[in-house]
Amino acid sequence: MTKNQPVRELPLLVIEDLEYMYSTNFEGRAEKYNDAGNRYFNAKINPEIAEALARDGWNIKWTKPGKNHPNPSEHIAEPYVEVTVGYKFRPPTIVMIRDDRPTPITESTVSLLDSTEFSKIDVVIRAVRWEQDNGNSGYKAWLKSFYGTVEMDDLDRKYSYLSGAGQSNDNVDLDEGEML
Repeated sequence: MTKNQPVRELPLLVIEDLEYMYSTNFEGRAEKYNDAGNRYFNAKINPEIAEALARDGWNIKWTKPGKNHPNPSEHIAEPYVEVTVGYKFRPPTIVMIRDDRPTPITESTVSLLDSTEFSKIDVVIRAVRWEQDNGNSGYKAWLKSFYGTVEMDDLDRKYSYLSGAGQSNDNVDLDEGEML
């Protein structure tokens, strides 16, 4: 696409029953290939949808066999997209649902998502166009909405009444490290 062509806006990508590919980094911790402060997760994509997204310009990646894979030729590549979680321009809506009670998650508490087990996650991802001076361009995936239902065990269910006793669920904002 040249600079004189109009930029095409892509439709939102809705993923229900999201599966993560690899580990998440909602905290934004520094890693081998990630600078501190960059929050992201990798969303597994249906192969048929992945090919259409790639044709539209999304940066779709495919898994590769690990160095310890017993037979790399038998590896079945799976598509995924790296989704950026940013708060600078258009903060995402992130809600954790526990025992049918929603808890909004903010920038200061989003790291809780790295250690929370979910039974269901639904997300909406927007494509944001990028372009470099050298002519390279594409679309980067940014989180728009995240609704995650917390996986509850028998004790969670038994004592769930305690988490709502005597408090309103309106505008709950957890401090870093505070439990739901």
